[in-house]
Amino acid sequence: MPSLAIYKGAFTQKQYLKLIAANVINRFGDSIDAIAFSWMAYQITGSTTWMAIIFGFNALPSILLMPFAGAWVERFNKQKVMVIADLGRGILVAIAAVLYLQGLLNPYWLIAFSLSLSTLEAYRIPSGLALVPTILEKEHYTTGMSLNASASQVSMLIGMALAGAIVAGLGVEGAMLIDALTFFGSGLLIAWIKAPAQVVNQAAKSTWHLIKEGFVYLKEVNVIFILCLFGMLMNLLFTPMGVLQTPYVVDILHQEAYALSIMGLGSIAGSALGSFIFPMLNQKLSRQKLLSLGGIGIGIGFLGWAQISPQWSVPVIYTTLGILAVWTGIASGLLSTSVSVAFMHHVDKTYIARAGSIFNAMVSLSVPLASMILSAIAAAVPLLTIMTLYGIIAIALFVLISLAPSLKTL
Repeated sequence: MPSLAIYKGAFTQKQYLKLIAANVINRFGDSIDAIAFSWMAYQITGSTTWMAIIFGFNALPSILLMPFAGAWVERFNKQKVMVIADLGRGILVAIAAVLYLQGLLNPYWLIAFSLSLSTLEAYRIPSGLALVPTILEKEHYTTGMSLNASASQVSMLIGMALAGAIVAGLGVEGAMLIDALTFFGSGLLIAWIKAPAQVVNQAAKSTWHLIKEGFVYLKEVNVIFILCLFGMLMNLLFTPMGVLQTPYVVDILHQEAYALSIMGLGSIAGSALGSFIFPMLNQKLSRQKLLSLGGIGIGIGFLGWAQISPQWSVPVIYTTLGILAVWTGIASGLLSTSVSVAFMHHVDKTYIARAGSIFNAMVSLSVPLASMILSAIAAAVPLLTIMTLYGIIAIALFVLISLAPSLKTL
């Protein structure tokens, strides 16, 4: 029988546990920043248009810069790049908090800070991916990465629960300073990791050559290319709820913002649980089956949301929303963990930074594309019909994936 004992081996990976601790601190800060920065941006601009512009700029480095960043960091010590990125982000957030307190921030400064922060993150992400196989033994990939995902989600859940109280009690500038401290704490923990010496032997190759090698590698290794497609598919599945969630709650269910909070917290809690139970289920089921179950579960969630009636009592609506949010969170946790664990198992260590950066860029690009396509569809098709169709398509697609012989090695 699957049990918690499966995690015993992961706790022997002391250096990787330090990385998990750094990620937990980081995610806590990110969840506070998500509330504080949005609040600060709206107070300064007072415009939803400016908000959209600022957050649009925030996504650009992930789409445009990350493939270059993944190749660039191949030439350097990945651990040092992560430390510099975390400390740099901490300094930038602290400066933003001070400028806000002095009343000196404007929309253009917000764009500059947003671009700078996400640029540093674009270098940190591939460096973090490349560091993992140097401090986590391959036989512990599944449990180690599942533990990291679930712990990070729990930290994010706690941060979201406390963010409102922190902003209300300490002000936006206080919340931003706490966010800065989490970056400093994360950087110091990563600096404390005792990773094996990294041999950097590609300094003579140009960045463009390294990028080309990364794309060629992804194309030649069929399983990795499929994983990239799955990453994009995951975002295509997740995007509808993010885009349609508010109009669904307000226009269809006629509920207040509390319903959105219940859905958000339930989704994160479910995702943490899904990631946590993944290794236990993986003892009995293959990654292909778990990935398929995750996608089918998300499809069922969409169908469930489409069945909620505004005529129900408020407690019943909220309870049903919460249950479905946890359900789809568990499903998305299984799906995303299947992809990330399979990615780490199949990618050669020397290509992880480049392959990971290209993967993340493709996934990031799918979000605005999916949002634009969905917005066009929503102009002509009723919202509940869209949700029903998404549910049916997701279920049918992942049933086929569960039967695909080419994915048995996933």
